[in-house]
Amino acid sequence: MCAAAGRVIVWLKAMDVRLPDSWSPLSRDEAQAVEKELRRELPPAHQLQDHQLIALARYRRDDILFRSQDDQGPVFCVHLTWSVETDPAWPWTESYKDMADFLERWPREQLDDSGEDDGC
Repeated sequence: MCAAAGRVIVWLKAMDVRLPDSWSPLSRDEAQAVEKELRRELPPAHQLQDHQLIALARYRRDDILFRSQDDQGPVFCVHLTWSVETDPAWPWTESYKDMADFLERWPREQLDDSGEDDGC
């Protein structure tokens, strides 16, 4: 494991967090790449436009878990589109009060009405 991924895991342990099995911590390079991609995608009116976010983990290719720079603040599950967006609904974002809220709600919310895995 690289040192940057280790730092994410240290933060998760310090916050007493165990990610769901389907989520993978990001390395520093991966985190920086998806943070840059998020900034590229966000249209001016998007709910995350004024947030300074740190990427933590990935679910599949497009779903990224971000936290605010405030360790106790909100976390966001963002479905990256890999396109510059103009519609403030995209990239699609699910907000959670904090990491505990994410860990409680995400496993239930990942399934859509059909019972299929729907990501974040």
